Amino acid sequence: MTDLEQSRLKVVRDHMALEITHEWDAVIDTFEHPRYELYGNGTVFDGEEAVRKYFVMSRTPFPDQANEVIAIGAAGEHVVLVEFWLTGTHLGPLIIGERVIEPTGKAFRVRMAASFEFAPGTDRIAVHARLAALSRIVELYILRVSPQLRFRHLFELLARQNHPSRILNVRSARSKAM
Repeated sequence: MTDLEQSRLKVVRDHMALEITHEWDAVIDTFEHPRYELYGNGTVFDGEEAVRKYFVMSRTPFPDQANEVIAIGAAGEHVVLVEFWLTGTHLGPLIIGERVIEPTGKAFRVRMAASFEFAPGTDRIAVHARLAALSRIVELYILRVSPQLRFRHLFELLARQNHPSRILNVRSARSKAM
């Protein structure tokens, strides 16, 4: 593994740790240009202001949101892939479309994956893309309604509005390089 690949792995680990402690200035500093892409719905938060808005919108309902790395590795020349557990508790209001789901105190633990793309020759993140689903968290842990109804209902609600956490759930996305 090259020194640059080792540096990139450290930057990603630091980035994820800083997200847990809400050290947003330090998270922003890990980027060459702040940008989050949420796979599945095409939502993009481009630029510092948009990324900070994403932090507020995603942490208001789940202020204790955290991640536990399962696997991390370099995948190709400019990418780091991470598989992790996303955990949290519904402690704040969750807004989905025009509906507000008041805090339930229910906890969740969902397996997710993220990719971190780097500009050639740098250890600054160019794009942080997440593969997961707030809708899935809400379905399974917050609403606790029948699987058929909750998925269809939440998918329709999330599809009708531009919620920052509408992202695709994947069961596992291990890098072949690991």
